[in-house]
Amino acid sequence: MRNTFIALAGLAATLVITPSLANAAHASADLPKAKLHLVGDSTMSDKPELAYPERGWGQLLPEFTLPQLTIVNHAANGRSTRRFISEGRWQLLVSDVRAGDYVLIQFGHSALIIATQPVKLASNWPAC
Repeated sequence: MRNTFIALAGLAATLVITPSLANAAHASADLPKAKLHLVGDSTMSDKPELAYPERGWGQLLPEFTLPQLTIVNHAANGRSTRRFISEGRWQLLVSDVRAGDYVLIQFGHSALIIATQPVKLASNWPAC
């Protein structure tokens, strides 16, 4: 897990536009191509309705990266990990991922759990 995080952080540091790279077109041409798959909920998802100002960070991420990074946003509003799997979204991702791709997963950081509700742990869920 730690190695995956370090690799992803390294990819982000390499491919995100910095002032020095933005002014050096030849430097960006030497970077390898990579694909980043985003999996998550509304905080990350694309929100194409331009009449509303809400945007997921995954929708705006391509504005801050070099062309060598292709971002595939699989995130969707209102999804939990369980629903993401049951709707077949995880399987779609698995069929699209290739060697050398990266997957970034973010769910539930903004979910509200009321103290009187029992927490349903993943170990209590039936296998998907």
